[in-house]
Amino acid sequence: MHLRTDRQCSTGHACIASRLSSPCRTENGARQEGRRARKQFQRERSMTAGRKDAQHLLKARNSCFSQRLERVRRDWMADVTQQPAPGR
Repeated sequence: MHLRTDRQCSTGHACIASRLSSPCRTENGARQEGRRARKQFQRERSMTAGRKDAQHLLKARNSCFSQRLERVRRDWMADVTQQPAPGR
């Protein structure tokens, strides 16, 4: 189960999941790092109960989504009011 999320998100689970769903790069170090992340992800998933873990992942994903939505809304408001956005 891969979750496609923002890379800049601060929550660990979502970022690990996004790294899993990204295509594997050719350098050996990057592949090693991806394998390590995948192992850690599976270990954390086996430690917690399945339902609880799914809820946690969903929460992380929703926070990423709401951050992106907020950014889009801010840019849209700036375009409407013709003023620079307070994040740029």
